[in-house]
Amino acid sequence: MSIPKKMQAAVLYDFNDIRIVERDVPSPGPDEALVKIAACGICGTDVKVITHGMPNQPPMGDFIIGHEYAGTVVATGSTVDEFQEGDRVAVEIHKGCGRCRNCIMGKYTACLNYGNISKGHRANGLTSNGGFAQYAVNHINTLYKLPDHISFDESTMITTAGTGSATHLTAVIMATEAGIDVVHVPLGAKRRIPSLLGGEVEAICVPLPESTPHVQAGKVRLLAMPTESRDPSFPDVPTPKELGYDVVIELFRGISVPQGTPEGVIATLERAFEEASKDPKFMDVAKKNGFNIDFKGRADFEAYLKVQDKLIADGMKIGGLVK
Repeated sequence: MSIPKKMQAAVLYDFNDIRIVERDVPSPGPDEALVKIAACGICGTDVKVITHGMPNQPPMGDFIIGHEYAGTVVATGSTVDEFQEGDRVAVEIHKGCGRCRNCIMGKYTACLNYGNISKGHRANGLTSNGGFAQYAVNHINTLYKLPDHISFDESTMITTAGTGSATHLTAVIMATEAGIDVVHVPLGAKRRIPSLLGGEVEAICVPLPESTPHVQAGKVRLLAMPTESRDPSFPDVPTPKELGYDVVIELFRGISVPQGTPEGVIATLERAFEEASKDPKFMDVAKKNGFNIDFKGRADFEAYLKVQDKLIADGMKIGGLVK
């Protein structure tokens, strides 16, 4: 495949000063791929970059902006066998350092070496050059193959909290049950609401408390809640079961104790948490923030966890996170 030596790129020279200039086409490193850009979205974060800047961004005059893009692989590094020339791909913004505690735990979107290029972190279009150009180099961990029937424009239009997160798996299960194709772009919990409000994506999957203020303000519409029954705070929003999809997957929190804790202590704690869950002040705060209180004792919660564990395991298999 013929690759030119020069390309056109949108370079930030100063705040509110973007220029289309000629730049060298970058070359991929051993674990990278060169992507010919076909589409690049713009969102509220881009506006912030252009008008105020972001931490650890490249120098003015060198910085190619744009962090939500898709295109075709036209060259690969010497160790890359996961992708080949001609692959249609969507690009994720985050490439964690791979060495900090968060990255090792799989939480690379919260990399502790954010902005430290020397340690391997990269946020395309924020701390390194991005996709408002004809070509861009990306680490293979940030590339996702696109089905032929999904356009490049469409491929940038849905986001969740992160790969393997509860919201990601919920979206995977919902999409599978509904028989629809979506591309998950895990941009992180902090950006999912702004990405929707800014028109960057078409849909998101989030915990109810995050969306409640925006629903009440008339800026966001709830499509469905994958709960066993309708939420009393939003009685007009259906569950997937009502719509014909056998999906019940809920976000929850549980209290655990170290193995070997005496049964008497466990029983005392169980009673205390049950009483606290019925406290009027606690219930009022929970309601105002979009939380529903459904206390489960030890036995009921263990049974509930078995069901949720299976759903999550199924979601991880469907999403390609485990075999």
